[in-house]
Amino acid sequence: MYRSITMRIEPDSEQRRFIDESIRVHHYVYNALITAVKLYFSDHGRIPSQNELNSLCTEMWRKNGWMHGIYQNTMNQAAKRVLDAFKACNPKIKQRSRKKKDGNAEGAFVLRSPRYRKLSRSNTFGYISNKTFRIVTDIDAKGRERRSLSLGKMEGTLRCYNQSTPIRGEPKTVIISRKDIGTHYEYFATIQYG
Repeated sequence: MYRSITMRIEPDSEQRRFIDESIRVHHYVYNALITAVKLYFSDHGRIPSQNELNSLCTEMWRKNGWMHGIYQNTMNQAAKRVLDAFKACNPKIKQRSRKKKDGNAEGAFVLRSPRYRKLSRSNTFGYISNKTFRIVTDIDAKGRERRSLSLGKMEGTLRCYNQSTPIRGEPKTVIISRKDIGTHYEYFATIQYG
């Protein structure tokens, strides 16, 4: 069974830029993948698999140099969110539609699409493999254990506020999010472990 813990994190100015840029890129990728799924469905009569969307993410990252500042595998989390959104909008969807002899699809299915997101409503990105992030434990000047978070392609470690809740098990994924307070953003990390 998986459990999760959410803690506030405190990035420095460089780390804040990295997180904000990652969120901006993931916003673009999320909206582009919605269009890609619609086009794929119109050509093939089914939604693409997770692996097919992951391959598309790799291709987008490879061809767009402005995306190279973020960790490429985090885009797979955007692909998973897009597929989950399509499945939620289309609970009765069949992966493959049978074709009649005349070439028309049987029981023409209209694919309902999730909404595109505005940048102001995009506030998360995630690392879906524990090979791309880690929890770092240090001893402070008073002899207490202090944990921080290290993310792939980001310099340094993120200071974590929740030090008291234990993480019993191996961390699996981490979702980084930000919340608009009006004058500034607050940043959070949700770690899933099991």
